[in-house]
Amino acid sequence: MAQRRYLHRLAALTLAGSLLGFSMVSASAQDSTGGDGTNSAAPQGTTTGTYETEGVKGFKAYESGDYATALKEFLPLAQKGQVSAQAAVGQMYFEGKGVAPDPVEAAKWLEPAAKAGNARAQFLLGKLYLSGEGVKADTAKAASLSKAAADQGFVDAQVDMTALYYQGVGVPKDMTQAYLYATLAARQGNADAKNILELLSQDMKPEEIAKGDALVKAWQPTLPNIQ
Repeated sequence: MAQRRYLHRLAALTLAGSLLGFSMVSASAQDSTGGDGTNSAAPQGTTTGTYETEGVKGFKAYESGDYATALKEFLPLAQKGQVSAQAAVGQMYFEGKGVAPDPVEAAKWLEPAAKAGNARAQFLLGKLYLSGEGVKADTAKAASLSKAAADQGFVDAQVDMTALYYQGVGVPKDMTQAYLYATLAARQGNADAKNILELLSQDMKPEEIAKGDALVKAWQPTLPNIQ
């Protein structure tokens, strides 16, 4: 019983981070590497000419902490429809880097990037839909976006999906799905997921664990073709 209460509290804390939306993005959402294998601030697909030069300048500025310059460099690319630049601009408005935090403006840039399949944009936009900041609250859409990012291998989204499935927020309550995403995140070294997985394993029936293990074995990342 004590273990179950702890598991519920841990999942609730994970959800609390989402419910706080743009003001409490997790630490790994602020790092330089996206769960889809791309850099969070550096636009991808910029291989020639001015696009490459501007993308590199923006990335270097972001890495050095010069967020105002990074935003200035990324914005023209985002306005031209460059997906990773849109995600980068959206993230900067989400986190308040180089600009005041603005969930409405964050959603404006995250929406097209998420639609194009950028995992980081999906993850952050999902948090906005869960909290209702910058967009109308929609738990089903939040879960759908988080799942899309999680299915690309984005670890923070996998932790969120563990909590969403465990508590039945935006998706039906499903312990085996919670087990799946906890396992995937734990394999990437996420400490919260490791704790949740241990407790889930103690709380689930053997047949549920067997079903969860089968899901893990069959799982393959779904990677969109982002141009």
